[in-house]
Amino acid sequence: GSRSVSGSSDGALRVWDHNRGKCLRVLSGHLGAVTTAAWCAIPGHVVSGGVDGKVRMWDCRAGRCTQYIQAHSGAVTSLVVDKGWICSSSKDGSLRVWNTADS
Repeated sequence: GSRSVSGSSDGALRVWDHNRGKCLRVLSGHLGAVTTAAWCAIPGHVVSGGVDGKVRMWDCRAGRCTQYIQAHSGAVTSLVVDKGWICSSSKDGSLRVWNTADS
């Protein structure tokens, strides 16, 4: 699509519209830098991970976090989202997989 998401050191995600070159929404909630983000299968939703070890799911339209989990004791290094599943890895050496319907 014409939208992307970026994470930054201020703990916020930003949703961008490529066609207009504008930031549509700022999503704040991580304690420290956002290290990774990925779009969900749920329309308008994104998942993010940060140095706080949390993985958060965001409703970009509403501008709020809908779910979060203290997934790791170290910074989240990557996320893979496939249908209702999220897989995250961390600097703590762990890999977590969960079904978002169970959260």
